[in-house]
Amino acid sequence: GLASLAEIQLTHRRAEILIGFPDAKLSGSGIPLAAMLMILDFAFNTIGFNKLTSIVYSDNVYAQKSTLAIGFKQEGFFRNHLLDSKFNSWLSIYQNAMLIEEFRKNTQLAKVSNKLIGYDPTQERLSLFGKLDLPATK
Repeated sequence: GLASLAEIQLTHRRAEILIGFPDAKLSGSGIPLAAMLMILDFAFNTIGFNKLTSIVYSDNVYAQKSTLAIGFKQEGFFRNHLLDSKFNSWLSIYQNAMLIEEFRKNTQLAKVSNKLIGYDPTQERLSLFGKLDLPATK
């Protein structure tokens, strides 16, 4: 599987979150969700990002539904946005996002986190790593 941050914009304190587990047997195992929770924790609590975005292909109904279920908000739908050169066809995508204040207020995510990974990442806490030394936003 893959779990990563990309398109990192330090000045704007945002990044794109990427997660993918091609093995269908893992989809109901809790492993992809646990990986997502750990990335959210790292991005918001350790690095100090303000916003994470998630891009989902429109034909991946399960991924879009799951993304919204954990608290991301759909911000856009881009029709025929990417060209799949292998099949010479256009792909549409959803753009979703989560802000740090939405992450902090997400009680459902906190409950699931406690169950899956043993702690609540929605609560800010001291970290072994320092947050990015970025100018405060107004």
